[in-house]
Amino acid sequence: FECARELTPALAAALGDKLQYVVVDGLATGVDAVRYLSEGKLGRATLIPKVPAVVPGARGAAPSGEGVVGRLLDLVRSKREDHALADHLLGDVWVVDTLETARRIHEKGQGASTLVTRDGQVLAADGSLAGGEGDAAGRHLLEVKREVRELHGEVAALEQAYEAARARHTALRSAIAERQAAIETARTDAHGQEIDVVK
Repeated sequence: FECARELTPALAAALGDKLQYVVVDGLATGVDAVRYLSEGKLGRATLIPKVPAVVPGARGAAPSGEGVVGRLLDLVRSKREDHALADHLLGDVWVVDTLETARRIHEKGQGASTLVTRDGQVLAADGSLAGGEGDAAGRHLLEVKREVRELHGEVAALEQAYEAARARHTALRSAIAERQAAIETARTDAHGQEIDVVK
């Protein structure tokens, strides 16, 4: 998922441990992967299908009022083929400006959704609260992914500039070769004319 830099703490907090999930194409692949990890004693992982099963239950009502930034799913970008996964993980998460706003919404009975502050505090629908400092790993992971995407863009632009410069260089070398050939032809002609004059 991609989001604006200022929403990175909110996205990292909303996803939490889910940032470590391994996305697989289906349950059968997940079962094979778990079997591989178990048999090889290679550790433990949580796997989630690219198109998660629908979990019954209604989504919480959209919170309203001052301080509500929007639904996190609407504030992040994902590939079209990842929309079901994004909806599953973020569809019921709302970004608010502060923890006080989250508390106010929850106490008004509008807290049927997960509320996450811009700085990464999470108030779940059941009233559980996750916050404080120290979740730098999730934020760092998202920042590194953003930086890699940005660098890919820069590399593509530099490669394009390089190819344009290389083409220009090749064209200039051809022009130089043509002019050198023209100079040699002119010299040969001049020499021929000098010989004709001497005769």
